[in-house]
Amino acid sequence: MVAGKWALVWMLTLSGCSLALTGQRMLSHQVQRADFVEATLPLPGGGYHYWDNGVPGDTRPVVLLLHGFGGDGLGTWSPVMRALSADYRVLVPDLLWFGASAQAGSPQLEAQVLAVEGLLDQAGVAQVTVVGLSYGGFVALGLKLKAPQRLERLVIVDSPGPFFGEEEEAAMLQHFGAGSVEEIFLPQGPQDVQRLLNLAWYHPPQLPRFLLKDLYVHSFSQQLEEQGALLNDLRSRRGTMTLEPAPIPVLVIWGEHDAVFPVVLGQQLATSLGGELRVIPDTAHGPNIEAPKDFVAVFRAWMEAPP
Repeated sequence: MVAGKWALVWMLTLSGCSLALTGQRMLSHQVQRADFVEATLPLPGGGYHYWDNGVPGDTRPVVLLLHGFGGDGLGTWSPVMRALSADYRVLVPDLLWFGASAQAGSPQLEAQVLAVEGLLDQAGVAQVTVVGLSYGGFVALGLKLKAPQRLERLVIVDSPGPFFGEEEEAAMLQHFGAGSVEEIFLPQGPQDVQRLLNLAWYHPPQLPRFLLKDLYVHSFSQQLEEQGALLNDLRSRRGTMTLEPAPIPVLVIWGEHDAVFPVVLGQQLATSLGGELRVIPDTAHGPNIEAPKDFVAVFRAWMEAPP
């Protein structure tokens, strides 16, 4: 079976097919079979691309999944989308300046929050459970501060909020042998794609160089300038974000071996928000990617528990 997979890889490579684009099409077909459709919210100079499995008269609870750096909505959340699709209406955008989403103007957190509000308005959703991974967690917390009435529940995944300062950044850079945050999160070539995989997974796949090059060209080489501006925007906000216990249920999910944001930051965030912390064993910065079944089990148990 393994040999057959590699034979397919080499056939696609020799025929000039992109494995990254082929994989993206496969994920698209999988979520379409779970009744997801693509939609776009028009924005000045661009648009906000998202997936939605809603139907007319839909009364299911609504879940909004927000991805982090180094990905897009579909690539980050596909298994979770399919697992939740029967019981929840699930909205999954590409955040601005990632994937197929972009707009004119300065890349800032406020723009991300406004785009999320616009998506909810277009989808006819008044309140939503927001799940934010890494950078998506900052967007989720931004929505909590700007429009708390839109939140029914809040889930933060491996995202430290205000608890990531200069000391924490220095420790992260030392761990990954990097000179800057941009060096970690904004790949400048195929070798940096492998580093992204290494931080997302506790047991990362080791990909051959030709596949890393393909992934870089088709998935990681666009809108890097805007993404760098988003990192600078986050850095400029240090010491300005304040959190108080939320009047809604809050869950913090963390990968046990996250080397980007250690689990102690998750405990601090959960305590600050008055929420619960759940640690997923044997995972790193992307527990929803590395262990989607465990992630969904934790999420469902919390969502469906009696008040």
